Amino acid sequence: MKWRGHLPSLLPNLRSIEVDQHCLTFDIDQGGRITSWVFHGHQLLGSSSSSPVDNGCYPMAPWAGRIRNNHVDWSGQSLNLTPSYQEFALHGLLLDQPVECGNKSESGDAASIEFTADISDWFAPLRIVMQWRLYADRIESTITAFTDSIDPVPVVLGWHPWFVNSLGSSENLVLQVDSAQLAVREGLYPTGEFRQVLNFESPFDDCFRVPSQQVNLRWGTTLQLQVENSHAWFVVFNGASGFICVEPQTGPPNAFEQPLDCTTLTTSASDPLSMSTTWLLTSF
Repeated sequence: MKWRGHLPSLLPNLRSIEVDQHCLTFDIDQGGRITSWVFHGHQLLGSSSSSPVDNGCYPMAPWAGRIRNNHVDWSGQSLNLTPSYQEFALHGLLLDQPVECGNKSESGDAASIEFTADISDWFAPLRIVMQWRLYADRIESTITAFTDSIDPVPVVLGWHPWFVNSLGSSENLVLQVDSAQLAVREGLYPTGEFRQVLNFESPFDDCFRVPSQQVNLRWGTTLQLQVENSHAWFVVFNGASGFICVEPQTGPPNAFEQPLDCTTLTTSASDPLSMSTTWLLTSF
């Protein structure tokens, strides 16, 4: 079944920042997503289909993944979510929406860009601010959910990158994690239990709690990407041929029903929820 939301424009509205041999290109009509990430001539992102959920690296807010029955109860309020992909309301309300491009600067060894977007169809209005700072060997990203609400508003933030499995050689991408706890599922949704995972060679479409808050992706002897996050939650999807998705998040899928020991599920006027991620690249 096709995506039910906004589709990419035939004439995309793009912005780019570049430092040395490191370049990011963003589509401001599609959530401010990264459509191209080139490092020393290697394109790290791809597209498994034309659907907005299947390409680039896009923001997820105010939830990530699936929500059981597309329904959220919170502090006496109920919200029914419109399915956007198959039968699911998937990955939030931002990924296919236009964003505003704010501050952009390029000077010396760094370049930065900022995007903002408003979300109204939620328990309280939100303003999502996305900031990217690019260096020759790394990216520092921050995504923050602001609200004027005094009361806590439920939010999960995340990034959904589609990493290519190969950089043109026979060496495929390998995910390396020192220690990870898989959130056990019943059907599609976490039960609240965990089990230790020793390797990532099996097919996954699962959420993991990573105490170190760090994972490594390695394309053989060519390149390594170290992803260090402010929160311990990562979703791994490797069910699409040619790609691996490794998604840093502030909480798990279906988080508002089953917290899974997650303490950062809300934002408020006095305590905005923010996620910071460092993406460090090393060539061999």
